[in-house]
Amino acid sequence: MQTDLLKEIERRTVDLAKFMVKSVEPLSTESDMEEVEIDIRELLHQTRHNANVVLNDSSGEKQVLRKILPAVLPGLSDYKDLPESPRILIDDAAKQAGIVGQSRLLMLSVQRALLLAETRARVLISGETGTGKELIAKLIHEHSDRRDKPFVVVNCGALVPNLAISELFGHEAYSFTGADPRGRAGKVVAADGGTLFLDEVADLPDVAQAALLRLLDQGEVQSVGKAKPRHVDVRVISATHKDLCAKVAAGEFREDLYYRLFVAEVHLPPLRERGKDVLQLASHILNVLRIEYGRAAPRGLAEDAKKLFASHAWPGNIRQLSQALEHAFIENSSELLTASMFPMLLASSRKDTVDGPKAPERLERGILEALGGPQPLILEFLCNGGREWFSTTALAEKSGMSASHTRTKLRDLTSAGILESSGQQLSTLSACLPIFP
Repeated sequence: MQTDLLKEIERRTVDLAKFMVKSVEPLSTESDMEEVEIDIRELLHQTRHNANVVLNDSSGEKQVLRKILPAVLPGLSDYKDLPESPRILIDDAAKQAGIVGQSRLLMLSVQRALLLAETRARVLISGETGTGKELIAKLIHEHSDRRDKPFVVVNCGALVPNLAISELFGHEAYSFTGADPRGRAGKVVAADGGTLFLDEVADLPDVAQAALLRLLDQGEVQSVGKAKPRHVDVRVISATHKDLCAKVAAGEFREDLYYRLFVAEVHLPPLRERGKDVLQLASHILNVLRIEYGRAAPRGLAEDAKKLFASHAWPGNIRQLSQALEHAFIENSSELLTASMFPMLLASSRKDTVDGPKAPERLERGILEALGGPQPLILEFLCNGGREWFSTTALAEKSGMSASHTRTKLRDLTSAGILESSGQQLSTLSACLPIFP
């Protein structure tokens, strides 16, 4: 099982790297592509041990591979280091998708989503509730070769277990008590040729998980009451704010389905990590509210409100921000909204001030700064305590990050040869990071 999984992951990673080769370095002949494929496979083997060897290799034959490396090792590419032209393209794509903000972490997520849009890979979008996962899913769809086909959303958390199969895969007329006499095609068939977005996939009822597995493996669906399956062509993008790996370990989510859904990941940062994006989002939301309510004011935030917004943790992310602004907008007609007009936020901020900044929040910032900085800083961080946590769950609890986000960071570090998967760490990480032998 482990060997087969490694082969499948390597195969899909090679496909992704081949796309990057075509994008950044046009190859004149088929033999050129074959040579690069061989180099990519060698690179994959090397990166499991020490990616720095390849990163620092300046020989001509490795130049293309150095450009491919960000695709092979997600998280090592840096938005701020891109030339101006690609940055503009990423910014424009985000705006067209309704994604507001320009923080480095957000743009890295958009950059990765655009890269994956050009592939056929299934994508898992992770992130806290209210971070905009559906917008990223739509962006991937709109920039794929399926853009002219349907984009169908399924809220897995709202599926009733005994009706989940019918809702997803359809049913024939009168196939069960209460069935639509006209029959129903189902969400999957409605998405044929396009993209099926499974929101909150961690809540997918058990009865539907096996049927979804068949769709992913064989491209077939079987509606309730119909003997013969139907072939469909859909790209599946899923999203969750929960720790899927933990649900697999608890027996609450099928392990084989997890591996098929988790081919590539886009992680969305929480609002508290996005800096000035909070104020940019607030301005955008107020503009929308003025149009919706047909009012000229309030037009913006007073300075004390800006400080409050910048310091607030926003556990509900963009959804909480939008609700707070709409409430204040309805209740007030002054030109600017002051901090006193957000009593719930003030009460929460006072509590945080009394308690003091939490160690996990400080540690999370340290991890993010380390991952975005020079590799010696990452190594120093790990040597000064980073290695004491031998499970993703423990590290997630101490860092304040979600477990899925923590796994992504650990995977980046391990891929780069900075964090060694050995001893007790390997036994714990292997369940969540099976890409490493």
